[in-house]
Amino acid sequence: MSLLVTSAPGETKSTSNMVYFYDNDLKNKTNANVCPHIQFNWVDASGNITRDYDGVKRQYTLAWNESNFSKHDYECIELFEHGSNALKFANYIKRVVGSCAYDPRAGKQVIRADNTKVSFYEHVKHAAALPHITGFVFDWDRTLQVMEGMFGPISLEKWGQYLQMGVEETTEALSEYHAGGKERLQELRDMFEAIGDKPVVIISASKAITLAARNVYEAVLKSWGCQNVQGLHYSQGKYETMAVLESLSQYCN
Repeated sequence: MSLLVTSAPGETKSTSNMVYFYDNDLKNKTNANVCPHIQFNWVDASGNITRDYDGVKRQYTLAWNESNFSKHDYECIELFEHGSNALKFANYIKRVVGSCAYDPRAGKQVIRADNTKVSFYEHVKHAAALPHITGFVFDWDRTLQVMEGMFGPISLEKWGQYLQMGVEETTEALSEYHAGGKERLQELRDMFEAIGDKPVVIISASKAITLAARNVYEAVLKSWGCQNVQGLHYSQGKYETMAVLESLSQYCN
């Protein structure tokens, strides 16, 4: 079985240069026609549903706030080793904020057009090996990280002050926390190693990416092994944003 997403009705398979876009929210496929050479790949997460309506399967994504992520807080804490800095950070978030907003389904599988699921990491690595896949766009919340949300006003240095850790320790703690534990951290590092120096763009619907937390995204991506970050962008209309970005507009109409 091919790991690559098969073409949906009305989509055209192409061997011309393409970018692969990964996002957990199907609504972010809206207006994909403006960038025919940027292929949407649907990453599984809680709230992604396929239902049968009169024999027709309909896929859609619930709004993130329609799910009760706090029920997974115990699972979140269990992701991290006793005594680790990542656990220290998780407990701090749980104590101060009240919830990790952890999604156990997030960022592990890609939903194909025929509704089967394959490994997110292997899907990306397979695409990275193809010469006509020349770059990648990733969503952040519940796609690259397994949590929902970042803390916009808090920089990497400020987290270090709160946690009483140096920059290196803080970076490693945050990179493991946002990855969802050491096992998935290694999966992400292997994935980004496979991507190599192909360009990577992050587009998030969270304004945190524009605030002090921006250097947290940058530090975590570097720790995950992402070699060639071409931009970190906020957008509520992702294909429209891609169409005007200098690094991606060539793949659009």
